[in-house]
Amino acid sequence: MNEIEKKVIEKYLEGNSIRVVSELLNYNKNVVYKILKDNNLTRNRSEALINRSITDIHKINISKAKRGMPNYKKRKILDEIKIIDIYIKQGNSSIKIAKEFNCSDTLIRNILMKNNIKLRELCISNKGHTAWNKGMKGLIKSWNRGIKTDRNKYPNMGHFEKHSEETKEKIKSKKIEQYEDPNSYYHNKDYLERRAKAVIKSLIKRPTSFEKKIAELCIENSLPFIYTGDGRFLINFKNPDFVNEQDKVVIEVFYSYFKIRDYGSVESYKEYCRKKYNSAGWRVIFIDENEIDVDNWKELCLNKINGEIKW
Repeated sequence: MNEIEKKVIEKYLEGNSIRVVSELLNYNKNVVYKILKDNNLTRNRSEALINRSITDIHKINISKAKRGMPNYKKRKILDEIKIIDIYIKQGNSSIKIAKEFNCSDTLIRNILMKNNIKLRELCISNKGHTAWNKGMKGLIKSWNRGIKTDRNKYPNMGHFEKHSEETKEKIKSKKIEQYEDPNSYYHNKDYLERRAKAVIKSLIKRPTSFEKKIAELCIENSLPFIYTGDGRFLINFKNPDFVNEQDKVVIEVFYSYFKIRDYGSVESYKEYCRKKYNSAGWRVIFIDENEIDVDNWKELCLNKINGEIKW
């Protein structure tokens, strides 16, 4: 046991907490805790607080915190019968009643619901009330908590202001400059891969029913493929459905209708995939509904996958 450990243990056995020991010896709390834990001397929180004394600074902080807390003892008791009467007979809204009784509108609504009073819809409650934007022509809401601001004085302030043509041109030229700059994040491979994965994850709901079948087939026959169709793995920014990293083979499972819709034809889709994968040194196996949506689909798919692996 070295000198530091002796000092820490001595101060801790005097009844000081880990925090106090760290302050007295000017050591990190984690260091103090580790020394005590290694020597099996740590106390649980309830034991540590038994003899803990409150410092003067702590007392000041507590008093400051209490100043902003509501005094529940002095909270006035509201006249629930009167509130219900105003709400039903006079037709006042809960917000207006809250202002009258100097309390929150949530409290008024809770009182009404507690007494089984059905709350009116907002459109009915606001009927006959002055619209919030009446007389605000020529004024706009500023960013400073909705304060009304003179439009002529601050023409560019507000949420609904459109960009001028000059501003649009500045934004456009800046974007073009960023795209053309080879050092910008638009040309960063890691950024582009992360972005592609995020887009894929947000757009698709995976795995599909076809992918589930192939996944089960791979598990049953111990095929060296793992499912990656959820966007976790990219090859030239193309996300394959299944990957065999050892043999550098991918499987693409698809339904012809969607590929014809998106690529014009199945062959165009296959050519696009081959271009992406082959340029990176990967081979691709294509499996469509004609091989999955049949009775002997397991035999067909298994033969096709095994044939490509052994090749």
